[in-house]
Amino acid sequence: MYGYQSSTAEKRHESFFPKRTSSLELIDNRSQSAIQRKLQNTSSSDKVIQLGPNKRHKNNNKKKKKKDPFARPSFTADSKKSAILFHNTFSKHNFKFNLDKPNLKGANAAQPHRLAWKDIALLTKKHDQGNDSSGFNSMTQSFLSAGKKRITRIERRLNKYKKEGYSKRLIDLTKKLLKRAVGSHNSFETALNNYNGNPTQTNLTAFLKQANSFHANVPDYGPHFGVNQPVSAAMHLNFRRSRTRKRTPTGKRGRSPSPMSRTILEKLSKSHVSSGIAVDSKGRIITTSGKVISVSSLSDEVKAHISKFKKKRINSFNSKASFGSPYVKR
Repeated sequence: MYGYQSSTAEKRHESFFPKRTSSLELIDNRSQSAIQRKLQNTSSSDKVIQLGPNKRHKNNNKKKKKKDPFARPSFTADSKKSAILFHNTFSKHNFKFNLDKPNLKGANAAQPHRLAWKDIALLTKKHDQGNDSSGFNSMTQSFLSAGKKRITRIERRLNKYKKEGYSKRLIDLTKKLLKRAVGSHNSFETALNNYNGNPTQTNLTAFLKQANSFHANVPDYGPHFGVNQPVSAAMHLNFRRSRTRKRTPTGKRGRSPSPMSRTILEKLSKSHVSSGIAVDSKGRIITTSGKVISVSSLSDEVKAHISKFKKKRINSFNSKASFGSPYVKR
């Protein structure tokens, strides 16, 4: 039997040229080397000091600031357009506002609240937290009642303009005013119903937006600096010449509250109005137009309603505040 034996030459060849490693062995060796390097790196990394979290995630632990649902919202388009149209159509001022670019700052103009935003928010907050709903209910009923009266007044004025052949431009402006007033009224009523039916924060926010902008509570424009700004949180009443009251000794007709002012005087109680009625240093009522009204000149009925509320003296009130031109402090 023949067996295979390596020759001397073959042995010499193997000793001079080492035996080749197979490809599988090379892969295995490389894998082991990689593992060893990784272990070395791991052991050395234990001594590394951690400097801080990755910059990309540095704000992840910060809590987002919750938005205050009772922060005052901006006015709605219906509210702003309604006030401009009312000024341009019904007021007797010798200047008008551009409907799209009114430049309120240049005219020192603002939409003064009759019932202050502060009280709207406070009464709603008490109701929302389950503390007291009487003020909220009185407020919302006042708004709806005064809003209907204002719409009725605009409708009557429109019918008069049509019947007596006033200009087409005036009739068109009054139609637009009526549309905006109705839009604000319906939006408020819908938001109120939604909130009462489902008092979520979303519905609360929507209601407060419409309450702040309600057409009868901010129906027109008046002087901002000198009048609206310092009055701010107080009840800011408006009066118009009465059609029924007797004339004063000077020949002028007496004054009576406008629909919204009368309604909140009648329906709200002292506890519902935090800062009271805005008055000047002599105790005269500061109106939204910047004029002052002596309580003694009002009817006994109105006096009785006014007597329910405390008075807020506004020391920075300026009876000569400009309106229709930039404000100049006098």
